[in-house]
Amino acid sequence: MKRREFMTLFAASAVCCGIRTAESAETKKEELLKWFLDNEYGYAPTGRPDDMKFEGNSILFGGGKVKVNLTVALPKGVSAEKPCPVLLMGDFRTWNNGMREDEKSLKQQRNQNEIDAYATSRGYAVVHYDLNEAAPDQPRRMMIADLKAKGKELPPCPYGLFEVYGGETDRTATSWGTIRAWAWCHSRVLDWIETQPVLDAKRVAVLGHSRLGKTALCAGVTDTRFKVVYSNASGCGGAKLNRMDLPRSEHIHQITRNFPYWFCQNFNQWANRDGEITHDQDEWMGLIASPTRYLYVASGTEDQWAGPTGEKAAAEGAAKAWEALGLKGMGDHVGYHCHEGPHSLTVEDIKLFLDFCDKRL
Repeated sequence: MKRREFMTLFAASAVCCGIRTAESAETKKEELLKWFLDNEYGYAPTGRPDDMKFEGNSILFGGGKVKVNLTVALPKGVSAEKPCPVLLMGDFRTWNNGMREDEKSLKQQRNQNEIDAYATSRGYAVVHYDLNEAAPDQPRRMMIADLKAKGKELPPCPYGLFEVYGGETDRTATSWGTIRAWAWCHSRVLDWIETQPVLDAKRVAVLGHSRLGKTALCAGVTDTRFKVVYSNASGCGGAKLNRMDLPRSEHIHQITRNFPYWFCQNFNQWANRDGEITHDQDEWMGLIASPTRYLYVASGTEDQWAGPTGEKAAAEGAAKAWEALGLKGMGDHVGYHCHEGPHSLTVEDIKLFLDFCDKRL
């Protein structure tokens, strides 16, 4: 992993961390990041790989073994002379393992289209991709397992980045999980954005909903180039405090049982020990803190599985990392809202987020 991918500009004050120098603060921060990678997300086995190539709106890895196709929506009037800010996110249209005609998939496709149209109307480009092309999520994994069981031929490189760089069949206790792999791919997409004259690579917000909200936070912590980080309803393993007693929310034993590949294997040791965990998600999000970077968290009033109370508390805790720098936390470097309704990302959520970004990107 390259140093610049996970080092941020934050240097904590003596009041916050009990340390006196910027150098010791940076050491403290590296130790905290190491704990989270050791115990929750795992390590990316490489930084920017030498075998990565760009072909148009596609990124090729491993000599073309893995191809990630990007979808780009641009606002009117954008040009190399007037590059626009960028929203980078996973593509909800492909959430269920590709474009489908069932009502759930069609609703997700309409939702992504509405978000793209609204964001571009506000002057933002939207760049997204099918995360299954980078590393398979549950529906794709179920499809692969079914093909294997029936003795049928598998698609080329079915496990994506794991087959090129390791972490699937040779998985260790600290190998990257899918969340970390997606976050790493977000960084590679940002590498691509840096080559596009009409896109302002210095003004990129990374965002996501649910598991992709977890991914956005992971990308924001591990890559300092993302200026704004938005987690929407990311819950356990994202923006929700583990230590807070929220019986109706998802807990570590549930998420590691249902999605064992999302995190590193060491996360299993905290199953049924949520209240004992050494470090919590407020500290994870606090690693983003710097004078020039921002965090935004959102929840839904009816989304008890994600634990909105725990998400808000974690955002407030993370804001203390900015306050330790002598900066304003909540309401300034850290934003939060809770929409009325269930587990969803709507155009109204994007509106509130872009209101936040307009003053910071």
